[in-house]
Amino acid sequence: MCIRDRPLIVTRAQGHRILTLNGKPAWPEYLARLGLPAQATIAQSSPIGALAERLPPEMAAEYGNEHILRAVTLHDPDDAMHFPTTCVEAVSYTHLDVYKRQGSPKPSCLATRPC
Repeated sequence: MCIRDRPLIVTRAQGHRILTLNGKPAWPEYLARLGLPAQATIAQSSPIGALAERLPPEMAAEYGNEHILRAVTLHDPDDAMHFPTTCVEAVSYTHLDVYKRQGSPKPSCLATRPC
């Protein structure tokens, strides 16, 4: 099944903090998507937790890739998680590890920024 059917959508953000994903507290929702226990740490999520964001065509051309990977750098006691960049509400992120397990060499159904 394509992860596009279950993207992690930023439903509330504040600066570089993601407060909710899919309407739920961000950190627990992220861990659940990765299949990690609620008490998992950043160190445990980092090797498998990269999230892909599809770039607009002009940025993709400049960057040399259709996607940019985002990594969680911190999580707060209030279950917010931090990215090293400003977070935009309604952006969808795709967990790339799903594609590796399905054997797809190049994901073709990644979620995108809203139009």
